[in-house]
Amino acid sequence: MGKIFKGFKLALKKELYMDLLDNIRYDNAHLERLMGHMAALQPWRKARNTPYFESFRPAAIGIYQTLSQGLRASCMAPHHASICLNASPGGPLSTNEAPAERFGVFLHHDTGPKHRALSWSLEEAEIRLNHAVSALDQMSSGAVQKPEPTDLSPPTRKKSTVGFQGPREQANDHFKAHNPARAPQDTPQDSPKSLEIHDLCETMKTLRSAQHDLYWPEKRLFNEKAISGDSLASILAQTSASRTELSNGDAHRLAYSLAMGVLQFRDTPWLDSSWSTVTVTLVVLSEYPFVSKQLVTGSYPAGASSSLTRKVKAVIRNQMLLRLGITLIELCLQKPIRELRRAEDLEDGDDLADFYTADRLLQTGKIADRLGFK
Repeated sequence: MGKIFKGFKLALKKELYMDLLDNIRYDNAHLERLMGHMAALQPWRKARNTPYFESFRPAAIGIYQTLSQGLRASCMAPHHASICLNASPGGPLSTNEAPAERFGVFLHHDTGPKHRALSWSLEEAEIRLNHAVSALDQMSSGAVQKPEPTDLSPPTRKKSTVGFQGPREQANDHFKAHNPARAPQDTPQDSPKSLEIHDLCETMKTLRSAQHDLYWPEKRLFNEKAISGDSLASILAQTSASRTELSNGDAHRLAYSLAMGVLQFRDTPWLDSSWSTVTVTLVVLSEYPFVSKQLVTGSYPAGASSSLTRKVKAVIRNQMLLRLGITLIELCLQKPIRELRRAEDLEDGDDLADFYTADRLLQTGKIADRLGFK
């Protein structure tokens, strides 16, 4: 009897041992596949220059702060903005050159039950960076000599957000105060209007950084007056009968813009770690994707919660890059990731279901069959 139990115990141990060997084989195959991908991509990575992303992010952060603070100060209506994931609308993305000087944006005027009919709902604009240098920086570097008090020639300076009164203006004001009858009349062409400085510390800090100006675009992303935009999530959720399927070329271009945009806008208010296809907007008649962000309190849907359990954090080290990979898979197969799940992908609940689904799809080779290995 004891021999029977001993043999049964050995059989159970052997089954557990075989399961352990299967897990090891699976992990080894997974590592081999990843190492093969890295080895194949290494020559391409060395042949390309590193994009100039580090200087791009301060500009993107400044644009968000400018739009957010400006709309809150002057308008109480609900708004959100969409910034183009292609940093240079109408041209290639900046790589090893200086960061892009122009950003294409769409401003959305959201409706609500308490608001009247809107005169506009979606408008295109362009933000240009004006790298202003303050007078203190110029004097400290020796580029500009400080004028003498007796010099009454008007100083030459570029138009800026805040104007400082020059020596000639000070002399004219002194003359007017003591000789009001003989004071000459200024014209807009002769004397630029100076703006009052309410907060000197904040003003001087602003003058040392880039200023952001809003313009009507010189090169519009579309040529029609009536435009519309929809989230990538809602487009993917449409039935195949009502959705126009993307060609391989369109999918390649959109995937490239998404990947570059995520790498550029990461660690900025435009893109948090829980971003998804809900925050990516595709505008009709534009080949570039946009990422949307709420600026003024309204009804725009918020992104998913970024709270992660300890188990999820142990598996997923970079939530933002995982969202990018899942979005690229959804774009390739043109279906939401939820529709691609299987029963085995839900073993650990919804938190890791997307990760397991994406890993399974990559192993099947469906992605490489349509869009290629890279």
